[in-house]
Amino acid sequence: MNFPTLSGVCSRMKLSEKVKIALEETRMLILGAQILLGFQLRGAFGESFDALPTHIRYLDGLALGLLVVTISLLIAPEPYHRIVEGGRDSGRLHQFVTIIADLALLPFALALGIDLFIGGERVRR
Repeated sequence: MNFPTLSGVCSRMKLSEKVKIALEETRMLILGAQILLGFQLRGAFGESFDALPTHIRYLDGLALGLLVVTISLLIAPEPYHRIVEGGRDSGRLHQFVTIIADLALLPFALALGIDLFIGGERVRR
């Protein structure tokens, strides 16, 4: 029995479908990053933030900055699609969205790792 592979399915998809899926995926990534950013800001403006050691506060600020970079990267494909491509789908747009989504995952992962470290430090103390 032959099952279609992911690469086989993707190669048969129309370009407009690929672009639509890529843009929807970046919107989902933005949602996750915004939720984490909300928790990050809530922690930074909480009452117990001043009681944290200095190195933890700096790490928290670094994680906050990384999340802002992540959201900035994930927002970029939408205006690129409207302004540069004039709302049309192209292979160049699909490639741009894919590269941006890949790049945005690095600061997101770093911020998440820093947040988990901070949470572990707070539990340990």
